[in-house]
Amino acid sequence: MWRFYPKSFPMLILAGFSLAVVPLIFALINNAVSIRELATKSQRAVYNAVQATQSSRQLIEQITSMERSARQFSILAEPQIFSVFEATHRDFLDTVRRMRGLPLMPSQVRVLDRMAEIENLLFTSVAGLRDQPRMVADLVDDYVNLGDMARSLDAMGREAVGRETAAMQALSTEVNNFIY
Repeated sequence: MWRFYPKSFPMLILAGFSLAVVPLIFALINNAVSIRELATKSQRAVYNAVQATQSSRQLIEQITSMERSARQFSILAEPQIFSVFEATHRDFLDTVRRMRGLPLMPSQVRVLDRMAEIENLLFTSVAGLRDQPRMVADLVDDYVNLGDMARSLDAMGREAVGRETAAMQALSTEVNNFIY
């Protein structure tokens, strides 16, 4: 068996110092990696939560706007109002597309898909009655149900934010306990 015997006292001090410092350097590197991972996960979770929350609130506003436009169109029969209705429909579709790109929970995806399906049916029905605006009034109340779905999607997003926050706090506690 080979043993290291320093030939001088300064070499002995250097060897002892090295044996004491190497584990500390390893611990510092490990802590830096853990903290970076925690920061990255936190940023990603916050970003996704903010995006989902903003998008669900945009959906609520867009549904309210479509309902208002459909009501006004059924009463006033103005082509400009129908143009606003169509523009809001396009904005709604864009918001749904952006939300589908986010890491949503399966329940959120189901509600979002169902909302898109119902909104498409409503839009198709309203567009089909463009020449008979008085009949659009019969469809307007369906936007209330769609708004309720959007609010439930928003509530699911808030619940997801709470879960992500709890997970980040648990990870932070774990990293903190490991460091100290």
